[in-house]
Amino acid sequence: MATTRLMPLHIGKGQTAGDAIKRALGYIKDPMKTENGILVTSYGCTPQTAEAEFMLMRREYLTITGRRRGKQVFFENAHEAIVDRQAWEKAHEAFEKPKRAEAENADSNFKDFVFCAGCGAPMSNLHHAQHLKTGTICYHDFFVCSTYRKSEHLEERQCVQNAFSAKALRPLLKETIQTVSRYALTNQEEFLARLQREMLAEQPEQTKQLKKGIAAKNKRVAELDRLLKKLYENYALEKIPEERFDALSAEYESEQTQLEKAVLDEQRQLDEIQSGEDKIERFMALVERYRDCTEYSDEVLRQFVEKVIVHETVKDEDGERSREIEVYLNFIGKFDVPVQPVELSPKEQKRQEALKKRRIHERNKRAQARQERMNAQLKSESPI
Repeated sequence: MATTRLMPLHIGKGQTAGDAIKRALGYIKDPMKTENGILVTSYGCTPQTAEAEFMLMRREYLTITGRRRGKQVFFENAHEAIVDRQAWEKAHEAFEKPKRAEAENADSNFKDFVFCAGCGAPMSNLHHAQHLKTGTICYHDFFVCSTYRKSEHLEERQCVQNAFSAKALRPLLKETIQTVSRYALTNQEEFLARLQREMLAEQPEQTKQLKKGIAAKNKRVAELDRLLKKLYENYALEKIPEERFDALSAEYESEQTQLEKAVLDEQRQLDEIQSGEDKIERFMALVERYRDCTEYSDEVLRQFVEKVIVHETVKDEDGERSREIEVYLNFIGKFDVPVQPVELSPKEQKRQEALKKRRIHERNKRAQARQERMNAQLKSESPI
């Protein structure tokens, strides 16, 4: 049975109606979801010109009805003034002050597959602009744990902030894709053998758990069928009141629907596990398609990347900060390319040690300056 859902289309902040329609249609016609457009069809329009037809229909509607959003009519001196004119103008001037500038080129395309390693929740992509005293605008674009952000009203924060700059995300994804693709093309036999070994190692336990879960749920569905049949018989024989029958039948049918949905989901996972070779072939086809690609657009990155898991920043004994970011690729998951250890020359080792000492010195210098500013501020605020 086919169903149709009608949803209102909202125009985002700073967007035109054309931008909103283009964004929605682009999402609907995503090649990855529609098998490169094969599953795209239309009613009353054509997919290629749908955007223009929507805008034309919108203009005709506005012309015929004259209805336009945002128009307001003011009638002065219609009643006694609540405040005097000077106060009104002052308040109006405050409302008309320029709002905070919006950050441009935000990596919002990646916000739905970046996850926090601490709690597993999706990370929020925040972006804002800071007006500096010099008159320039500094744009900030970063990810932060959504669980941490949503718990700001609680006495104790949930999870950790786990923030990191979105600027580092795109180069990281590009480097990961290029590294794995290069290894897959130059060491194809070793690459395929390793993937098959890893998938076979994971299959037995996952397959066992999924089959066990499917069998238990199907058994419960059959049991609910018998209970519903018995319930209908008791109701027909007037052994239970109508209110009791309605409550029990609704409860049983709801549980049965949830179980059937869970069985379909687990069966899909089982089919995916058992079709490991098909996944490897699809990934290799993707690698071959973009083997000569040097610039990766967001659409291409989305075809390669399944999800990104961000871990909390840690410090070593020297105060050096580091963070682990796991990139899971579509069809093959997380894949670590073997890295040959690089032996540094004595000259290079000396240079790296000097750089490390310099970083530590600069970090201590910044911490000292920050502490001095805080002490000066406390001294100025303390009573004489």
